[in-house]
Amino acid sequence: MNSDASNLPSGLPGIVSAEEPLARFLRHSNHFNTQGISYRAFLPNLKNMEVSVQRDDDNTRLRMHAGKTMEGHIYGVGIVSTKIVRELKLDARAQEPPERHANIVGWLSDNDSVNAKAQNKDDADVLARNAAMFQW
Repeated sequence: MNSDASNLPSGLPGIVSAEEPLARFLRHSNHFNTQGISYRAFLPNLKNMEVSVQRDDDNTRLRMHAGKTMEGHIYGVGIVSTKIVRELKLDARAQEPPERHANIVGWLSDNDSVNAKAQNKDDADVLARNAAMFQW
């Protein structure tokens, strides 16, 4: 894992800035509904308590090419600001490879609190409500 201040193989800095948009690929039909993105899209993986995202400063390119560069079906993408992530006391950490990859970290585990699942759901819901959804 390379997340220091030096440049990564992608050319991006090792530290994710607050201004950077983060893209969450919507890979499952329960990641969205007619109202928009579901909190389920931003729930952490229970194995590592992280949410995989892609860093990008050119959202148009990301939206246009995501379906061609990723394996498996992708319904769309949700773009959320790193600033929103950090306001929730979570963080975005660069982790390449793959190129431009990062993880949203800092989620509560069941060992942290009896209300961890509820807090994580609330945080995921805030991310979903603040994310712009793009479908193709």
